[in-house]
Amino acid sequence: MTIDPLVIFLHLPKAAGSTLNRVIARHYPHTAIHRLEAKPRAELLKEVAHVARPPTPVRIVTGHAGFGLHVGIAREFTYLTVLRDPVERLLSHFHFARTLPTHPLHEGIVSGRLGLPEVAQQLANLQTRYLIDDAMRNQSGATDAALLANAKENLTHHFSVVGLAERFDETLVLLQRKLGWRIATVSNSNVNRARPKLATHSAEDLAAVREANVLDLELYEWARGRFAAEVAAGGLAFRTALMRLRFRGRLRSWWEATKHTVRKQRA
Repeated sequence: MTIDPLVIFLHLPKAAGSTLNRVIARHYPHTAIHRLEAKPRAELLKEVAHVARPPTPVRIVTGHAGFGLHVGIAREFTYLTVLRDPVERLLSHFHFARTLPTHPLHEGIVSGRLGLPEVAQQLANLQTRYLIDDAMRNQSGATDAALLANAKENLTHHFSVVGLAERFDETLVLLQRKLGWRIATVSNSNVNRARPKLATHSAEDLAAVREANVLDLELYEWARGRFAAEVAAGGLAFRTALMRLRFRGRLRSWWEATKHTVRKQRA
């Protein structure tokens, strides 16, 4: 019996992962999806190795966990993830923590003890830290250059798709083409629409965010270049698939709006 490679989705916080999880739920039967909860690293590795062991219905593992979950699985695998502009991601994370009482940073933020610069330091280079391997993660004194090189190497050799939150439609088309997913448009999930815009933050605070996320900024620019090259290489077929996806999205939005109007008229 042929077993599909295990897909491992590294859900980086505040980077369109909740929306992508809705896409995953539409493509895979629920028995094929294994969602990881927060727990010690050693337990996570054992859990993934167990659920991936044949015979198993699990075809995809998803969760807030760092690279390296494939260690110990006796099966082919591939990763996917979505990156986001580091400044926008940090601001979103800050305001999410501020509005969620159970978040570890919530009390410090609402009390005024932690401002944006302090939170930026605590969450510094989060995307890079998610994407390095365990050996590098546990190595004290690793240089910034080594961390960045390790993250790029992992993305290059182990990820089928490295999407961008800012280009989510194109990310969906890449998933369709590379993993054979059936793609339907979805609305954004877990979006804090009350989050202040970038321009409302002081220049000093934004400078502190950028200074704390130098590695993430460089990694993101590198990933943007690779993403643009992949999209361009898709040529006319890619552009056609993207147009179809966006047309279906507009059609669905029109249909939902029409249903809403009819329900209001009948009420």
